[in-house]
Amino acid sequence: MLAFVSAALVYCAGESLGAGAEEEAGATAQTFTVARFADNGAALENPGMGWVFHHYDNALNAYGAPLGPAYVTNDFPGCTVAYLRLPWSVLEPRENQFRWSVLDTVIQRYAAAGKSFALCLTCFEGTPHQGTPMWVRDAGAKGSEVHADGRTAWEPDYEDPIFMAKLEQFLRAAGARYDGSPHLAFVDVGSFGIWGEMHPIARKYGMTMFRQHVDLHRRCFPRALLVINDDADRWVSEPGQMSPLEYGRSVGATFRDNSILVYEDPQVHKTADLAQPFWPDRPVILEMGHYWHIQPRPGLMEHFDRYLADVEAYHASYVSIHGPPAEIFRDHPQVVSAINRRLGYRLNLVELAWAPTVTSAGTLEVQATWSNVGVAPCLPPSYVTYWLVDADGHTLACMTDPGASLSDLPVGVPGAAQTVVQRSTLMLPYDLPAGDLELRVSVGDIDGTPRIALPLDGGDGQRRYPVGKVSVTGEYDVRAGQPAQSGEQVVLPVTWQVRNVLPGGTFAFCDVHDADATLLSVQSERAAAIVAPGSYEDEFRFTLPAGARDRDLQISVGLVHDMLFGFGNAREYGSLLPLRDSGQRRTTLGTLRQSRDGAVTFVPAS
Repeated sequence: MLAFVSAALVYCAGESLGAGAEEEAGATAQTFTVARFADNGAALENPGMGWVFHHYDNALNAYGAPLGPAYVTNDFPGCTVAYLRLPWSVLEPRENQFRWSVLDTVIQRYAAAGKSFALCLTCFEGTPHQGTPMWVRDAGAKGSEVHADGRTAWEPDYEDPIFMAKLEQFLRAAGARYDGSPHLAFVDVGSFGIWGEMHPIARKYGMTMFRQHVDLHRRCFPRALLVINDDADRWVSEPGQMSPLEYGRSVGATFRDNSILVYEDPQVHKTADLAQPFWPDRPVILEMGHYWHIQPRPGLMEHFDRYLADVEAYHASYVSIHGPPAEIFRDHPQVVSAINRRLGYRLNLVELAWAPTVTSAGTLEVQATWSNVGVAPCLPPSYVTYWLVDADGHTLACMTDPGASLSDLPVGVPGAAQTVVQRSTLMLPYDLPAGDLELRVSVGDIDGTPRIALPLDGGDGQRRYPVGKVSVTGEYDVRAGQPAQSGEQVVLPVTWQVRNVLPGGTFAFCDVHDADATLLSVQSERAAAIVAPGSYEDEFRFTLPAGARDRDLQISVGLVHDMLFGFGNAREYGSLLPLRDSGQRRTTLGTLRQSRDGAVTFVPAS
């Protein structure tokens, strides 16, 4: 929300832009426009953060299928990821016969709504017919009959070579299909332990098995963000070796806690200490217990706000929806809204100051004050881009300062986010038109692509936000002296007043024309030097044809760069913008008449 706009800063040439600057001797003072902004409190759906809905949760009918084929979590503010946790047996019921449509149908549905997906591919679900496919057992993979979740089930030996070979074949196929997808948020290492949560039932394993499975996922998903959950801490490292979580960090994996709201107090923040090495440079993930499991337990329902406390303690970027989203939001709207205001990163534009007037191919000076009011750093690309847009919504300038990234904004406690001031000098394109343009701001890729939503009102639907106006004026002025006759030639003296650094190769032209057509177009021989701010004396020499004598001829001049016009008419399409524009990127100097005896008269334009 734009709180107010006022002219409050004074900037002097040669100084840094800043409040309270004073005019120095010989410096040109310029007043800057200042706008201040307030966080509108909206839930933001941004890359690398958000609520994670368990669309598939071990079974095909939980929790997304009952909500219908059109469901994409639009009834839960801030949800960005569809979590797809399915057993291997569902996706490869027969060897090399993959049922990827089970995943792709859902992935494309959410992708069309701007959402991402995450994968957890499991091998043991605690039920007789789920987990590792039967054909793997028939191939000779070893395992054990175990009692889990009240039923007898078969758990594979997670080190068995036949099992591992078949698992690698499956994961390689999955990685070839999904690794590198622009919609993939993360991949859980879920190939051992019940429900993919890294706690085997039949027997304990050591670090050798743990590393085998982590390395296998890294080989098959080399570009994906891998996830190791807190149960990995149960593995006992051998002396001198890294712990499981340390090893996960070493291969680029991040951390998740699967225990939020599962245990009664005082289990809050149970493993928050394990998250501390991870959150500064990769997103931490929290997973709540099944809502149907929590709901009947008053001790947990009364303390649902501890979910918010855990977001703070773990510096979480993702939190799960482990049940019907609309029901959870209906029961806890204030907690969900509070989490949305702190979850992950939240970039606040606090204040922006900018030069309200620029020259067409000059620079735009801006000073922006930012803060991150979330619990985690902004890990996706977060370059600040400024846009100039005309009244029809057309983009006329897109300017990104590679030094203006928001990834280093400090993370603070609630209500005490530290502000950081960035100053940028932005190079404008060469062909801005004169007049008022709208200034917009966005955050995203270094090429200007907006990626990150800001908590500001008035967005244009492309994650660009209007902040004020910029007036564009010409880069130079030009005045004519009194023309004279030199033999058969007319000599027209001009004085250029250049206001901006112009591109090398700039040349000056003079058009002499009547009401019907241009009679002469003359190029200055001295204009190659007209590239720096300052005053330049120049002249044009031309000989009028006999048919042009005793006729009123209009004289117009301009500056052009041969890079700008290509194969067209330089003076019509490629001229730089003068301060006094006739509408054709040139300045009309006046009307000239040469008599048949050669006498020259000139009437300057008013």
